[in-house]
Amino acid sequence: MKLILASYNVPFMKKIGVDFEGLGGEIVAYVSSEEDLLNELVKHPDVKGVLIQSNLAKKHNDMRLDYLVDLLIGIKAEKKFKDINFTILSEVQKGHPFLAELVEMGIYSIYCINQKNIKVDNLYQSFVQPTSFSEAIHFRNVDSTIPWRRNLQTARTVELKFQSENQEIVHEKAPSKLMSAVKKAISNKIGKQETVNTGEMVHEEDTDTSSNQEQLQQQDNEIVNEEPIEDLIVSEEVIKEDPKTSKVWNIKKNSEPPKFKPIGTMLISVCGVEEHLGSTTAAISIAKYLAEQNYSVALVEGNYSQDFDRIHALSEGEKAIFKEDAFKLKGIPHFKYRPEMDLDNIFTSYDYVILDLGRLSDSPLENEFGRAHIKYVICSGDEWKKHWIDSFNREYGHYEGVNYLVPGANEKAIEDLRIHIKNDDCLPFPTLESPYQLSEDDCIAISTILSECVETSKKSKNYEKYKTWSLVATSMLVIILGYLILFN
Repeated sequence: MKLILASYNVPFMKKIGVDFEGLGGEIVAYVSSEEDLLNELVKHPDVKGVLIQSNLAKKHNDMRLDYLVDLLIGIKAEKKFKDINFTILSEVQKGHPFLAELVEMGIYSIYCINQKNIKVDNLYQSFVQPTSFSEAIHFRNVDSTIPWRRNLQTARTVELKFQSENQEIVHEKAPSKLMSAVKKAISNKIGKQETVNTGEMVHEEDTDTSSNQEQLQQQDNEIVNEEPIEDLIVSEEVIKEDPKTSKVWNIKKNSEPPKFKPIGTMLISVCGVEEHLGSTTAAISIAKYLAEQNYSVALVEGNYSQDFDRIHALSEGEKAIFKEDAFKLKGIPHFKYRPEMDLDNIFTSYDYVILDLGRLSDSPLENEFGRAHIKYVICSGDEWKKHWIDSFNREYGHYEGVNYLVPGANEKAIEDLRIHIKNDDCLPFPTLESPYQLSEDDCIAISTILSECVETSKKSKNYEKYKTWSLVATSMLVIILGYLILFN
């Protein structure tokens, strides 16, 4: 599989390239600028995929993300490149309009800088089996506080033309300054090779007057004179970045995460890869099991479902009770989600706190998932629902210690899922008649799931402590009686 790796930081991409080659890939070029990328695409139109770091179009301190978007739109609009898959390593976080524009143009394989443990295998597989739209749709949710060049609802047209150097170049619209400079550099440097008219960006606000054309031509000449563009070949020079400002990507080969051995007060988060998979049922049953072991347990609602309000109302005889922020049922305190809830106080007042997050991407307490000591993710073993798990892993797979729970799944489905997600921490979860009334089999299954964080029940610990003190007291009594008999 032929690939092009593109980044302002070429040494970084070369490290990834070595691993790609070990997986069977053929790296046809490493490029460090958008000009190089266009030139290499012309020379290698048969490449299968292009891995692009979002700093590719960086000039000085300007990341020029809007320009990179326009460039990608132009490339994807060219028929000769229609079969090329693009994967983006983004240095901006989820919610940035840049990511929404990528999805809008049909680029769905996106990895953000906060995904600290991205696997090389995942990046390579993104060219074999690209991410689907359903897995990337969450990137369309834009943070309106982030400044961007346009309203994403507004259409924008970008045209990118490719032609040989012997053909006359006709400007119907005013070209961008940098694109014109690149075109001239290619014409002057490449000789008889096929060259590229790199991107005539069409904007509605552009004019076609001769005065504007002359002004732009003069600006283009100034750019070429001030910053001459060298031969468009891959430079072997190491690109150095300021360690104080550089972001660090942690991309590594697959490895087994260390087993976590929790000590002290534990926070257990339960979420689902999608809605209505049973995270609330699982959270309640786990809390019920721990309560039966004589631990102090609290249930915290971390989603907008208002399920705890409904449970509270049903427990009180169909009364609608919304003013109360907490209630106790079956010996377990239930805390309803409220924006002003005091999590710090709750998290330090119990042996275990079970956090029901629902669908994680929709949870107002999404960040608590990463802070939890134990992370349980509810998913489905059905073949047609596995894309939900893939989508979840692309966004949250960098967290260590994630455990997958599959309600009602048989061992064959569990084994298939372990192979699919490449994670052995995948267990069946019992089908429950009621999460508040656990059968003996339910308790055995849940105790297996909780084996990492519950070694011995508090009930058993108290019993062992009682036996120890009883033995000590009996021994002391025997010694005292023996002393009295001997000396009296």
